[in-house]
Amino acid sequence: MDGRKLIKDPLKDDISLLVELGGKMVVITGCGHSGILNIVRHSMKLMNKPIFALMGGFHLNKAKRDILKDAVEGVKAPGIEKIYPGHCTWFDGVCAFVNTFGDKVEPLHVGKEVKFVP
Repeated sequence: MDGRKLIKDPLKDDISLLVELGGKMVVITGCGHSGILNIVRHSMKLMNKPIFALMGGFHLNKAKRDILKDAVEGVKAPGIEKIYPGHCTWFDGVCAFVNTFGDKVEPLHVGKEVKFVP
């Protein structure tokens, strides 16, 4: 990660919902203020299960290219199968995920229905 280090984030105004789906889980984020990679890592640690789907805001609004790259690579590592980026992922963020994951990505929009069957 080109010399950057992880630091403890004191942000306490974020929430995500973890839904068990058989041997996997779905992670539904709010606005992702804690950082999408922090949310992914913490969810996997809490549930000790792989993530099937990641859904919600990824808080990448106007993120620099290196941040987008880190986010995409960080989501690729645990093998997430479906990605549903929401409002604060922003256009560049959605494009970065689509360019890497192709049809595994479905941007969220008002009225969209998503069904997960274990």
